[in-house]
Amino acid sequence: MMRNILKVTVLALAFLSLGACGDKDNAPTPKPLAKNIAADLKVEPIWKNSVGNGAFVANLRYQLAQNKQNIYVSAYNGSVSLLNSQTGNVIWKKTYKTNFSSGASIGEDALYIGTSDGKVYALALKDGSTLWQAQTAGSIQSKVAVSGDKVVVYSHNGDLSAFSKQAGQLIWQVPHVNNDFLLEGDSSPVIANDQVVMAYHNGDVSSFDLDTGKFLWTRPIAIVSGDNQVAQMVDIIADPVVRDGIVYLVAYHGNAVAMQLRDGQLLWQKPLSSFRNIALSDKALFVVNDKSVLVALDKNTGSVLWQQKDLLNRRLSAPVLLSSSVAVADYAGFIHFLARDDGHILARAQLGSLPLLLSSNQDHMLYAYSQSASLAALKVQ
Repeated sequence: MMRNILKVTVLALAFLSLGACGDKDNAPTPKPLAKNIAADLKVEPIWKNSVGNGAFVANLRYQLAQNKQNIYVSAYNGSVSLLNSQTGNVIWKKTYKTNFSSGASIGEDALYIGTSDGKVYALALKDGSTLWQAQTAGSIQSKVAVSGDKVVVYSHNGDLSAFSKQAGQLIWQVPHVNNDFLLEGDSSPVIANDQVVMAYHNGDVSSFDLDTGKFLWTRPIAIVSGDNQVAQMVDIIADPVVRDGIVYLVAYHGNAVAMQLRDGQLLWQKPLSSFRNIALSDKALFVVNDKSVLVALDKNTGSVLWQQKDLLNRRLSAPVLLSSSVAVADYAGFIHFLARDDGHILARAQLGSLPLLLSSNQDHMLYAYSQSASLAALKVQ
């Protein structure tokens, strides 16, 4: 109980300093939006549909799963929906007597979702029927990773577990002791080249053999400093991105980094603090820092290409990439579209007054998931 009290206290102090509670007198004031911007992009609402309720309990981060022409989305109230990505029509919807606390992950023929009481559900893609369930020791607040015959799950208590994809039997488990003070939410395990890359709350990034769980390497990307508990707090809840044998990641009160997947060797690092997921293009790494400044870094060197400060303290979502722009949503329900090359604002749209999470297929479609569990599609050209 004391551990939970301390965790909540530190989180409240930390997020006040980050402006996560915009109605507090001592929180940073969100920068007002410019009244007139050039509409260099056409943003057209296509469809909108309700997929559940209670989507953002305890600051849980929900991510959409896309498969060809379909979108799978889970909600905290236990509902799972399959929608046609072009029309928004619901193909099937199931509701389970549980609270889903992670986004959905797609395998070859199943959907994998974690719950607040530590269960992993494997659901049939075709109709949402339950294939199997497996129990872990802590709530699951990050996406499940799927590769080959294994399903890899990180639990909020620190355990990293691999289960059989066919029937959900435990294959291996690696325990880890988390800090007393940590942000809500967890980084997701990522599988690449038969390795499992896991970022932990203490600022370490580690790699394990997919088949056996054997430890391969670790690399700290955030180190404790400062003279009080909030200043000393480091964490990683962003998901690693692996491309061409390189791991990209960012930490809260730490660094943005690029390192070799095979051995963890550091290629570059840039002091940067963030608790949002990152986006990676063929040229740049896009990061929303803890002041809601969108920063573009050269993916090969880590040097700053540009910074967009016009959205300061607006509690931006993680950035997502479209074919020619990068999009972020803010606390007031606005979606901002920025040029990839220099960060200038191309267009703005508003879907409502509630915070949004964004996802895209990196083409011309953007999907926005609101706090009320409403899912909307926009065409961006």
